[in-house]
Amino acid sequence: MGLPILGYLPFLGQTPAIKLAELSKKYGDLFTLKMGHQLVLFVNDVENMKEMGRMDNFLGRIQLDIMKDYRQFCGLSYLEKEGWTEWRRFTLKTLKKVGLGQISMENLILAQVQEFCNFLSSHQNCPLYLQESIEIATLNSLWCILTGEKYELDDPEKKEILKTITAGITDQNLIGIVVFLPWLGKIFPKMTGWAKAVKCLESPIQMAKNIVEKHKVKYSQGYETDFIDLALTKIYATTDPNSHFYQELGTKHLLYTILDLFFTGSDAISIPFLAAQPNCFSINFYAQPAFPSISHEDPAQTRWENENTGNEIGKPFCFAKIS
Repeated sequence: MGLPILGYLPFLGQTPAIKLAELSKKYGDLFTLKMGHQLVLFVNDVENMKEMGRMDNFLGRIQLDIMKDYRQFCGLSYLEKEGWTEWRRFTLKTLKKVGLGQISMENLILAQVQEFCNFLSSHQNCPLYLQESIEIATLNSLWCILTGEKYELDDPEKKEILKTITAGITDQNLIGIVVFLPWLGKIFPKMTGWAKAVKCLESPIQMAKNIVEKHKVKYSQGYETDFIDLALTKIYATTDPNSHFYQELGTKHLLYTILDLFFTGSDAISIPFLAAQPNCFSINFYAQPAFPSISHEDPAQTRWENENTGNEIGKPFCFAKIS
C-alpha cells in the first residue's frame, strides 16, 4: 500500500494513531506498511509485544541518519547486542545505587514540589508560561542523581533547550522526515524541517558535553556522588579493549546515555502536558492569591501573551488565579 518513494506516509492524516488503529481493525494485530524508505511492522497486541520483547530478533535499534554525524550509534538508545546488555545492566544498577526508587529520591521529589510552590508564590500577579518550568522541576530530581546538579525553575538556558526539544518531538511532519525520508531532509533542509531537527540536537548535546567534562576535571576516585562519577570510575577501571566502557568509547557512551535519559525525561513530561492543552489556546497562568478561576480575552493579558509566547494576535488568552 502507498505511493512510490513516499509509501503510506501521505495517507496517515493529522493523527497517525487513529489511522493505524483503523488499519489494525482491517488487517489484524500484525501488519506492515512502507513508510518512506522503511518497511515498518506494526504490532497492535500487548501479548505479541511482550513475546517479541523477549526475542533477540526484535532487540535492534533504528539507526537514524541524523544521528550519525553526532553520536555514531553510541548511548542506550542506539546500542545493540553486547553493548546494550553491558550498559543497560550498569545503568539500572547504578541508578538504584544513587537513589532511583529509594527514599532519598522521594525526598528530592518532595523538595522540588516545595520549590515549585515557592516559585509560584514569588510570581503572584505576574503572567507565567509554565511548561518549561514544570519540566525543569520534574527533571531536576532525575538530573540531580545523574549529574549532581539541579537548575533554577526560571533558568533561561534550560528553558530554551526544553522549548526546542518540545518543538521537535511534537512536530509530526518533522518526525516523519527525520525517520522515514532523511534523504529528502538533506536535500531541502529548511523546507522539510531537517535544519530544525539538527537544532533540536545541538544545544542538549553541548550541555551534556559540558557536564561530563566538568565531572572529569573534578573527578576523585572514592568520592563519587552521582551517576556520572560512578560511570567514570567504571570507564577508568576498564582495561578490556572489547568492552563498551573502554576509554574514549566508554566516555562517548556515557555522554549519550546521559542525553538519552534527559530526552526520555523531557519527552515523558512534554507530551502529556501538551496533550492536556486545548488546541485553541496557548495556556499561560496568571498567579494570584485567590480561589482558582478561569477567565479569558483580557486585552492586557492577550497582549502580554502575544509578545512573550509567539501566540497569534487575536487568540484568546487564559489565566488562572492560583491559591
